Amino acid sequence: MISEEKTKILVIFGYPGIGDILLASPVLRALNNYYKNCDFTLFARKIPSLYSVFNIIPFCEKVVFYDKKGSHKGYLSFIKLCFSLRKEKFDYAIVLHHSPRNSIVSFLSQARNRIGFDYGINKIFLTKCLKPNENQNIIYYYADILKLIGIEKFDPKPWIIKQGVKKIKNRILFSIGSSWYRKEWPPENFAVLANMLHKKGFEVILIGSEKDVEKANIIVSNSNAINMVNKTKNLLELCKIIESSSLLICPDTASLHIARGLGTPTISLFGPTSPLIYGPLPEETDHIVIYKNLPCSTRCIDKECPDNLCMKKITPDEVYEKALNALSNL
Repeated sequence: MISEEKTKILVIFGYPGIGDILLASPVLRALNNYYKNCDFTLFARKIPSLYSVFNIIPFCEKVVFYDKKGSHKGYLSFIKLCFSLRKEKFDYAIVLHHSPRNSIVSFLSQARNRIGFDYGINKIFLTKCLKPNENQNIIYYYADILKLIGIEKFDPKPWIIKQGVKKIKNRILFSIGSSWYRKEWPPENFAVLANMLHKKGFEVILIGSEKDVEKANIIVSNSNAINMVNKTKNLLELCKIIESSSLLICPDTASLHIARGLGTPTISLFGPTSPLIYGPLPEETDHIVIYKNLPCSTRCIDKECPDNLCMKKITPDEVYEKALNALSNL
């Protein structure tokens, strides 16, 4: 049954990256579709990279940032911040991370219904909770919480505001960086691939953040790629470039999920993280995954890796072949 009344929902992300927010965005869409008048307030750790991500997701105007190392340092400041949420009189607090601190936020907010994962001491602070199923795609991991509200159906595609730009048929994007260096493909491989695609008449554009500038310089000095790394002002500009492109080639990074939400086909290169959990869904046929699944893949989180073989074994020839096949189907 769809409610006619305005429903005030606090969504608690905890300590997320841009990709985490995007992968949780289908939950926001499902809630917004279920309740006709859905009023969201989002709660997240204060991280500069997150400031603009909420501008590309619909209905995310109200964001409360928790500044752990600044204005909210110490328990008293943290509790005061949580108490300030009470004036909103939330109908729901949805906790999308299993850290007890996030469940405490929901409890101190005095939201009428507090929903999250049954993990550790969390159940003390929640009115409803479920055991997390970590052996599934992260989108479904988050969406399991919806079952506690009675929402069974949802669209798993990331929820992003489309910019309305036209596709440029011969434009291919390389998103060259990632939040973790072990997930990155060697810049020399990107350069070889750029040259192969350029010979076929494709325009190759590099995108990335400030930390990717050195890698971009290696690529452009050995290819005809156009360097747009660290040159977009915000995520809205980046979205326009991604939406205008015919194909995005990238490692496991936030750009992959932006492209999924905007309808841009992708080829994603996975190594130390599992595409079954963090990659596109099997039914997303416009999104190709290349993954070598070595014995050490997904097991190196806390270990030193001497060679990063899981990414190096993905060859430019292999990606080139997949790219031509993907582009021929457009």
